[in-house]
Amino acid sequence: MNKKEKLFLLILAGGLFLFSRLYNLTAFPTFCDEAIYIRWAQVLKSIHSLWWVPLSDGKQPLFMWLTAIALSIFHDPLFAGRLVSVLAGFGEAWLVWRLSKLLHQRHPGLVYFAYLFLPFFLFFNRLALVDSLLSFWITLSFYLALLLVERRKNWLAILLGVSLGAAWLTKSPGEIFIFVVPLAGTLWSLLRQGIGELRRRSFWFLEGLFALAVLIAFSLYNLLRLAPVFYMISRRNQDYLWDWQYLRQHPFDPLLAHLSDLSRYYEHYLTWPGMFLALLGLLLLLRKKNWSVSAVLALWWLPVIPMLAVAKVFTARYVLFSAVPLLLFIGTAISWLWRWQWGKGLILVATLPALVFMRDLWQVNPRLALPRDESRGYLEAWTAGEGIRPIARYLQNLPPQTKVVVGTEGFFGTLPNGLQIYFDQSPNITVIGVGVDIDKIPTSLINAKKAGDRVFLVANASRFHLQNPQKKGLVLIRSFSKPGGDKLLFWELKNVQKM
Repeated sequence: MNKKEKLFLLILAGGLFLFSRLYNLTAFPTFCDEAIYIRWAQVLKSIHSLWWVPLSDGKQPLFMWLTAIALSIFHDPLFAGRLVSVLAGFGEAWLVWRLSKLLHQRHPGLVYFAYLFLPFFLFFNRLALVDSLLSFWITLSFYLALLLVERRKNWLAILLGVSLGAAWLTKSPGEIFIFVVPLAGTLWSLLRQGIGELRRRSFWFLEGLFALAVLIAFSLYNLLRLAPVFYMISRRNQDYLWDWQYLRQHPFDPLLAHLSDLSRYYEHYLTWPGMFLALLGLLLLLRKKNWSVSAVLALWWLPVIPMLAVAKVFTARYVLFSAVPLLLFIGTAISWLWRWQWGKGLILVATLPALVFMRDLWQVNPRLALPRDESRGYLEAWTAGEGIRPIARYLQNLPPQTKVVVGTEGFFGTLPNGLQIYFDQSPNITVIGVGVDIDKIPTSLINAKKAGDRVFLVANASRFHLQNPQKKGLVLIRSFSKPGGDKLLFWELKNVQKM
């Protein structure tokens, strides 16, 4: 294959990836955490001194910093936020290709295409959540660690430290990999060179480079201590993790339940063919006694277990990083099957569930093959933002001289943040939260109507308990159905005298 053919294939592979991620990118409903992160990014973009705003809720800010940059370029806030995840996925896809070459897999291009189609990556690369970015930094860290073993260069250690620090600045689980990645690099070196490597100066020089990387990672993360609310990270982590006293009394309580959840998530997001190929790849590596690759990939996946053992809340995106080593196991199986015609046919058949998922995701099909609890969060419950974009367009089309007040259910999350992100540059439109269970028209909206403003109310039907709303001056403009039976209701307050 000549250089022109290689360049054409690279452009084709990159174009397919971007098309799969960017096509119909904003059609999927805004999710609760997406709305929060994008709103934070808008705040710190407008007021640079508030760079620490995400820390006020105990969240590391790197994703929001990058989203703020994207918001400076793209007008649509949801597109800008999701683009950060798309680019993180694009970088990770390239790293997977490079890693598969480094691990001596025969067909690294096929591993790249497996990343492109697998629902785990396809789905979360298209959401403005921190997990795709975290997975990218973890994958980059493993790649740099293995390169450091091969080349033992100071600049690689510096880049590794920056990557590990960036993972920790993205999300708290990044802290685990500050220790796991150097251990994986050390195992890679020992298993490839033998225990005799311990007696060589080069080995201890390598360990010194890993120590430098860890020092840089800690230094980068500790810059967050400049923020006045740095303590909120540890405080909020306690809301998501069981304490040691509980774990001593119930050592298997969260773990066994979460392992069951994990198997469901893998079934849906990796698909059954993907799980089969991952197991086949592991068995092939063990049969070949390829201990170095097996150990590194196993160590990469292993942090899932302590996370499941201590987590109060567990969803699929929390373990997105664990899909990458499984993908590399899949790469081993694909390389082995590709040698036979029947193997190629089997691989093509294995892609069918992923292609169906891709079709449904692009169409935002209510039959989208998500686990039941995941579907409820992303598509059905109050956390799902079905209808928010059409409501925003309706309000944006009102005369610009009109003063508008929009009350929404809730105070934080999908509403009001999901609407607020569209009116960051619209001083005539004010979006405020007015409560969770709405059983009367809030006084703030009544006063705004009396002052001459156009007043609207947005709430989910499941949380809207006002009796005879039409008799109290509300006119239903439109309702937006959700797959689970709930609706997002969009009202205008027309007449306060009737209340």
